[in-house]
Amino acid sequence: MDQSLIAQKFRELADLFEEQAAPKSSKSKPVPTDQEKQTLIAIDKAVSKIILAADNDAAPTLDDLRQGMAELIGSGKRDKVIAILAKLGVKKVSEIDEELFPNAMELIDGAR
Repeated sequence: MDQSLIAQKFRELADLFEEQAAPKSSKSKPVPTDQEKQTLIAIDKAVSKIILAADNDAAPTLDDLRQGMAELIGSGKRDKVIAILAKLGVKKVSEIDEELFPNAMELIDGAR
């Protein structure tokens, strides 16, 4: 996760709030620009990732990986499971080195 990008997006969000808090001459509600909307979407995604990471601060286990892979297969994403295993250089979930569990879980989450 690129922390500098997250920090930049939070600064942009703060700037948006400051602009909206400034007194306006007209009484109409300002309409956010496309760039502002994209910024807010990016911030929302970044905050969601931070919250998810905080909730999942424990290292994933082999059972977590198996469950994640099973969910992918169950949702018709068998090809993605095979691609993840190939990317990790293994043929079975049980062959994944424990040091690669966090990376494997990231790949699984990204494929969902």
